This record gives sequence, structure tokens and C-alpha cells, in this order.
Amino acid sequence: MCIKRCSCGGIVKNHKGNTYADICPKGKLKNSFVTFPNLFRSVTVEKPKCYSIGNVDYLATGGKGFLNYRGKDIEGVYTIILADSGSQADRFAFEFITSNPSGYSITLFISLAANVSVCKCKKCHKKESKNEEHAMKLPVDAYFGNYARMVVFHSNGRVEEEDLISCSFYK
Repeated sequence: MCIKRCSCGGIVKNHKGNTYADICPKGKLKNSFVTFPNLFRSVTVEKPKCYSIGNVDYLATGGKGFLNYRGKDIEGVYTIILADSGSQADRFAFEFITSNPSGYSITLFISLAANVSVCKCKKCHKKESKNEEHAMKLPVDAYFGNYARMVVFHSNGRVEEEDLISCSFYK
């Protein structure tokens, strides 16, 4: 079996330390995941691409996953982008989409302030040991500027929107 090595990796934790995403732990794609409890779980995670713009490191990846919609798991595709500023509050953006043969589509958009770490895989182990310092970047008001919304597009043109920011797993 071929082990997929990554050129970079990243992790997203909320202000309580719960992990939403772990991409390429220990430099390997194996055991990578994206999850939002009771809402979404990844089935696959593709090899990430990383970029640096100014002093911010970005990681972008995607794959297939399941959205828990009204008690049913619905399969679709997702993308996630992590932004690690190194010195101030970080952020990630997540998007999920699925279209159902019965005529409706569902999208999920999430962007939250979080503790984000993005690193080149050869340097990840050194950076993980400094993660305690990294955790201090998140401001006390961890909900400021957060966004989470599910939108359902019905075949008759009706659109349902649900604001998810008040859900318990964001607190």
C-alpha cells in the first residue's frame, strides 16, 4: 500500500480545545479528518495545498462527507481553508454542497475564529510542541464575527435558511 505523504498539514481547534479538523497528522494523509459534531463528518480528505501570502499561511483541501440533515446522513462534497496568521486570531472557512435527485440542494457555510496551525510537514513536530503558545492567540470573545448557515434550495424555488451559530457545538 502506498502511503500518501503531505507537503503540509494543519489543525483547527475551537477555544475549548475541541478539534474540528486535523489534516495530514504526522505528515501523512492517513487519519486526516474534518468534523462538526452532530452536523458533518468527512469520509475522505484529499491531499492539501498550502500557500503563504504575507505573514499568513493557508491550507486548502476537500473531499467527500456526510451532512446530518433532519436525522439522515446525506453525502456530498466539501472544501475547507485554514488561515494561520501566526500572531492574531485565526479563522477557517468550510463549505459543503449536495444535490438530491428529488430536486433539492443543500449548502452549508461555516467560518469561525479558531486556533489554527498550518505548517510544512518537516517542521510540524517542532510547531506542535509550541502549540500551547499558539492557543493563546484566540481572543476571549471567541464568537465575534462567526458565521454558520445551512441553506436548502427546493425544486419549487423555495429557499430555507437556518442560522447555526447558536448551536451548542460552537460554544
